[in-house]
Amino acid sequence: MFPKILISAFTILIFLGFTISLHSQIGATLSSNMLVTYDASTIPENTIQLEPTFNHKRSLGYYDNHGDFINTTGATIFSNLFYRASYGLTKNLEIGAGINNQLTQLNLAAKYHLIGNERFGLAILSGVNSDITTGVRLLSSLDKQFIIGLTNQFQINKDLSFNLSLQLQDERTYEGLDLFLNYELAYAISNSISLIGGLGYNHYSNSNLMSSRLFSLFPGFVIEKNNFNIVFQGLFDLAGKNAISSTGFSFAITQSLD
Repeated sequence: MFPKILISAFTILIFLGFTISLHSQIGATLSSNMLVTYDASTIPENTIQLEPTFNHKRSLGYYDNHGDFINTTGATIFSNLFYRASYGLTKNLEIGAGINNQLTQLNLAAKYHLIGNERFGLAILSGVNSDITTGVRLLSSLDKQFIIGLTNQFQINKDLSFNLSLQLQDERTYEGLDLFLNYELAYAISNSISLIGGLGYNHYSNSNLMSSRLFSLFPGFVIEKNNFNIVFQGLFDLAGKNAISSTGFSFAITQSLD
């Protein structure tokens, strides 16, 4: 169990997310039963969840202002490791933190379960992504970033379920709200393996440059064991405007500690 003083300090940092803004979507700092959406449930109270993730992306071009794909010379490749830890603070409240292996970005987030039963659930999300490249700018960078969202889950039958997550971002360096909408459908082919397909839509209303949008496909699977899960996710950008087009994948191992 975390020391009480650490939990208190961590909680204060998390809920700064309700009064400050965020650079992009809430980072992968919270528990989830799928790939890019969050379920409405939280991890059990006093439970720690640890998850390292390997990410790999490859880009051969971008979508221009008309939505046409433009090839670039050579491929741009990006890979990194991301580490997260989540904690069940209360029965309905989960907090999380994550950092990349370059030690350049710290993500803080919280999920609060509002309502739910065996077939339906609804939760509120809040978070902040902070640029910690210079270290001392951690707190000062928080006043530029804010995001809040809702996520829900539906259990259609014992094998089929879907999640829907909506996040709104107020990026204070420009006017307008950014929108992130993700939908995923999961089918359990056995007691421990689920096949998942997801769709994502991102819209950035950047008044300083040009607004951009991106529509993406996320196929993958989850293997569930007693105290750990294995998650594989693919990425295929399908269409967009003023946005980089990428393909890629991520691989994660999630472990829960009581």
